[in-house]
Amino acid sequence: MKKTIYYVLSTVILSSMIGIGLIGCSPTENYVMPTNPQARVCIAQCDNSKNQCEELVSMKYQDCLSHKTKYQICINDDSQCTSQYDSCFKVCGGTIEQSK
Repeated sequence: MKKTIYYVLSTVILSSMIGIGLIGCSPTENYVMPTNPQARVCIAQCDNSKNQCEELVSMKYQDCLSHKTKYQICINDDSQCTSQYDSCFKVCGGTIEQSK
């Protein structure tokens, strides 16, 4: 029993350290807003859509957790919300700059 606990703890600690190290290596995105007032209204609609998407993902995740079976995995992944937002942002006239 003690070996199992130590194994789990060491795995969690190692995974956390690797994750923290990778965060520093990932590029960052800088969202550059357009100056056109109509484009800003458009981007506000993108913001609303992203918020609704994230809420829906969260609700689906919570529903999954509450009805989960022994072999079911629940994933809380809102990456599709971000990719949809990025596309919308660009269509509205914004630009997304990548930097390290």
